[in-house]
Amino acid sequence: MLVGLVLPAGSALANTIAYWNFDEGSAGQLFFANPVDDHSGNGYTMYGADQNYGPAYSVTGKTASGKGLSLDTLNGKRDGFTTHPTLNEWKPVQWTIETTVELDSANGVITLIGRDGSASENALSDFYLQKNDTNSWRVDFSTSGGQRVTIDANIPPTAKTWYQLAVTSDGSTVRFYVNDLSNNEGFKETGSATLTGATPADNALASNGKNWTFGRGWHGGKFVEYLDGRLDEIRFSDTALKVDEFLKVK
Repeated sequence: MLVGLVLPAGSALANTIAYWNFDEGSAGQLFFANPVDDHSGNGYTMYGADQNYGPAYSVTGKTASGKGLSLDTLNGKRDGFTTHPTLNEWKPVQWTIETTVELDSANGVITLIGRDGSASENALSDFYLQKNDTNSWRVDFSTSGGQRVTIDANIPPTAKTWYQLAVTSDGSTVRFYVNDLSNNEGFKETGSATLTGATPADNALASNGKNWTFGRGWHGGKFVEYLDGRLDEIRFSDTALKVDEFLKVK
């Protein structure tokens, strides 16, 4: 199914939980020196560890604001992360997570957005938005009730191409959307999954209270699956947005 791009550009909705567009930095500046502002107004700052492991602001980006900076992992092994306990403990029943991404290398498993740790204390993280090992975009997460949800988009990512990804859950159905920005295709709904919890709370995102991460994943207590490339326009919402409510980037 093909659906159109959104209007208006970059508008913040009342249900925005966190929103990072990376436009407050300057090209090449490290997050360690200038952490990333949360434009939702909730104060959920994104950080980089230090000058060796923290990402930088890139002049290259796909943005709703027009400025065009992004998170650059500087050839991998660098990631952003959150520390605020309210966001780290976030486990909504209804939610939307959006990002745009450009890969410098599309080889292997690459995690764009993840969470450290597992609420069920197993090897898998509570959340991955990633490029999987079969050359497709994937969302893979656990619910509070213990269901594991995996949706593969079956759209092969190409290096040096910007994509916009969005995942929504209305508490019953999870939907995964991809927009190839190089062709101005608009969002395609690439897959869905039914949530099976006995109560609405069972269908909420699982959370163990540890960091959200941007540019890498977590597995079995180790940091893994680093991104070699850039992320931009990352937004968390506490409702299942409609396609015409997704961020418009250019």
